[in-house]
Amino acid sequence: MKRILMTAFILASLFITGMTASAQGGLHSGWVFETGSKVDKHKLETSVVKGDRLNDYNLSLFHSIHLCCTPAEYREISEAVMADSNDAIDKELEISGGNVKYALLRFEGENGENRYLAMQLTSHSTYIKDETTVTDAFFLVYMEGKATIPELRAIFSKKK
Repeated sequence: MKRILMTAFILASLFITGMTASAQGGLHSGWVFETGSKVDKHKLETSVVKGDRLNDYNLSLFHSIHLCCTPAEYREISEAVMADSNDAIDKELEISGGNVKYALLRFEGENGENRYLAMQLTSHSTYIKDETTVTDAFFLVYMEGKATIPELRAIFSKKK
């Protein structure tokens, strides 16, 4: 878990740049990454890294979102990721209470590259903030590159 957080922040600090929403095109969860999405931007941290700085990871694009959300928001995003898993050619999926706790999905990309969607629940606690119930915090990461699932596992070790 600590490795996921540290890697995300290290990659984000290397190089942050804008990107079009089309990279996640065709994914049910792609709307979460879009700048005009319905996700409350006050609860969202996003990082985009692309280019040479990702060569060591065998990736060409890394788009990370860390989000704290209400139970309804989490359920909606989780359902979108589960729908994406139906189209994945490789997948690791852990469901708890009907929601995604962990996912690593691989899709075919262009020019021999893979497209990946990863989701990791980072905390599950209910508290009241400004009369809103906040329940879950998680990372949702979209990646493109020639990296394999074993290579990504080495970068983002799954919390046991």
